[in-house]
Amino acid sequence: MQLLTYRIQTTNPYRKENLPRAKAYGKFKGQRIQDAGCIIDRIVNDGFTNVKTVLDIGCADGLVTQELSHLIPEARIHALDIDPAMIDLANELDKVDKIKYILQDITVVWDDLDPELQALEDKVDLIFCNYVMNWIKPKDRPQAMRNISRLVFAAYFSVG
Repeated sequence: MQLLTYRIQTTNPYRKENLPRAKAYGKFKGQRIQDAGCIIDRIVNDGFTNVKTVLDIGCADGLVTQELSHLIPEARIHALDIDPAMIDLANELDKVDKIKYILQDITVVWDDLDPELQALEDKVDLIFCNYVMNWIKPKDRPQAMRNISRLVFAAYFSVG
């Protein structure tokens, strides 16, 4: 199996005109895919390839999310990113119908999460979160973890 982790490079995540920057991000896909493979290998080795619901926090352009969808063929994947340009690019590049890309900040209070995410409470079998927690301000990490704990059965994190 080819190894897959990616690092999110963010300037101003709230500006839609960052789409050219988001597309430039794709130039580093080889390294991102190689790095993410360490986590994906662990997911496969731990037997999480038959799960039904996956959450990818910090999906960026969705390339790693698409790889997850191939390795976990029965799963419906909900992929989050805080950057609108990345969500737009992920939707543009996506060739997999079972992935839903959602513009979302995982650090907001539960009641402010997208209703689609709230509906997943206690229903997510697996969370993939690669090089995201290190970009979250330390004061916001507890809220992110509270949200994650309300959603998930198993979570794999990589922190750079």
